[in-house]
Amino acid sequence: MGYSPHISGRGWRVNSFAACDLKGDGSLAWAFIEGSGNLVITTAGGQKVSAIGATKELAGYTIASRPGQGGLLITLDHGIVQAYTFQP
Repeated sequence: MGYSPHISGRGWRVNSFAACDLKGDGSLAWAFIEGSGNLVITTAGGQKVSAIGATKELAGYTIASRPGQGGLLITLDHGIVQAYTFQP
């Protein structure tokens, strides 16, 4: 199951984070845009494992779970949808 909350209010941005099993190994990964503007992927323990640069202006992103395999990180930027997969 993936989580992609749409929280608005003080200190939060729409699509502020998403979480799902990206590698298909049962571990939860988190995706969020850090202060530098990169969309980063971290382990549940906070270790940075990947980043996609220059994503501060993304219209949105989410993680879609796929039964029996890793999830997809999906981004929407200027009308273009891209999907990313991750290896264990």
